[in-house]
Parts: sequence; structure tokens; C-alpha cells
Amino acid sequence: MKKGILTLGSLLIGVVVIAQVNVTIDKRTQFQTVEGFGGNIEYYTSSDRSQDAVISDKHANDIVNDLGATIFRHLIDGSMEIVNDNNDPSNTDLTKYNIRRPANTEACQGNVHYPLDVAASSFKKVKSLVAANTDTAKLYTTVFSPQYWTKYVSCIFGLDGVWNRMATDEEEKAKGGTLGVGGVKDFKDEFAEFSYAYMKLMENQGVKVDAYSIQNEPAFPEPYSSCVYEAASYGAVFKRVGQKFRAN
Repeated sequence: MKKGILTLGSLLIGVVVIAQVNVTIDKRTQFQTVEGFGGNIEYYTSSDRSQDAVISDKHANDIVNDLGATIFRHLIDGSMEIVNDNNDPSNTDLTKYNIRRPANTEACQGNVHYPLDVAASSFKKVKSLVAANTDTAKLYTTVFSPQYWTKYVSCIFGLDGVWNRMATDEEEKAKGGTLGVGGVKDFKDEFAEFSYAYMKLMENQGVKVDAYSIQNEPAFPEPYSSCVYEAASYGAVFKRVGQKFRAN
């Protein structure tokens, strides 16, 4: 018992010593500006709600007037483009993209994203409530997985951190040139087209997207719709998407 008490006492003394750190804060220097408070317009799991339904008046009122949210997130994945629109990333056929959640598709191909038309209607609903409070609503978008056919695993899901990735020249280089199962090619341009198509489809529904993230949690695999990136590949994809946006 005495030995245990002495050990604990030593640990406590060590913690006190480590905690004695002086921090100087200059309040005159501003590093960040808070632009708003975030909330989701998506439904997840509930017996009376569906991913295919526009949010209810109660839900909209709760997140705007109770929670105080002014920034709203829309998640998307490869469900928007189950089949390549035309194999030409420089020629975008918007009629081939899904604004609804596709039915009768395999889970790996993508059937889980929050439909674009539903997201647009839901955002318009919360936007009007935010405007009534003399504030401005913003819509931020995050990709959870690129199109399944751009990935080594040919699936929007994947816990394998080695292969749950979009195939790019940079990923190939990181893997020592191995082509994976079935062979691959570089899909940066196809993903940039996918990103551009999303922005245009939302614009066509009267919604301006304020921020676009090319990947949710890119550093590790998840069992849900996800994708992992090598740093070089992430940077190259990010740059290509930016180039596509500027060119159009």
C-alpha cells in the first residue's frame, strides 16, 4: 500500500511541474474571423424522416432559431455519377448526373448521398429563416467519396487504407507503380469534372455553394462512404479542381 501511495504521489508532483507553463496572449492581434455557426440540413436515421425528404418546418426552425446555425453542410459522393457521363472530362453532360438518390444501385456504386434537389430545397428553407434574422446563410459541401469507378476498390466504401483511394499518377508513384486490381488510370480530370458538375447542378436549382471540400477525412479509411489520399495526390487533385472551376 505504501509503495502504491508513493508512486501516485510522484506522478501527481510530475503533473504539477509539467502544468506550470506561461502563455502570453496578445489580444490586439487577430488570427481568425468566425463567419457563422454550423449545422446539418441532412437527415440521418429516424423512423419518420427520409434522406429523400425536404427537412420539416420544425427541423428548420430548430437548427436556425434554436441552435442558431447559419452555415449548412451538404455531403455528396459518387452516387451523383454512377456511370461516366461520356468519358470526356472536357465535355460535361449534366443530363447524365443524378440529382436524385439513384434507386436499384449496388451499395458500392453509391446510393447513400443526400439528393441534390432535396438539399437545394432544404437549404432554401433554412436560408429564408436566416434572412428573417437579418443574417446570411451559407452552404458548404464535402465529398465523402469520389465515383466508385475512379477508385482502386471500385466502391465508395472501404476500410482498406491502402486501396480505398482514387487512382492518380501521384498515388501510382507512391505505390511504386503497381496498378492494383484490373489496372487503373489517372482520374483527376474526371473528378474535377464531377466537382464542376455538382456546382452547376446546384446553381441550376438556384443555390450558390459557398465552399467545396474535395474530401471528408482524407487521412484514414472509414466504413462509410470515404476515400484516403497521399499528400501529393490530394494536392494534385485539389489543384486540378481549382483549375476546372476557374476555367469555367
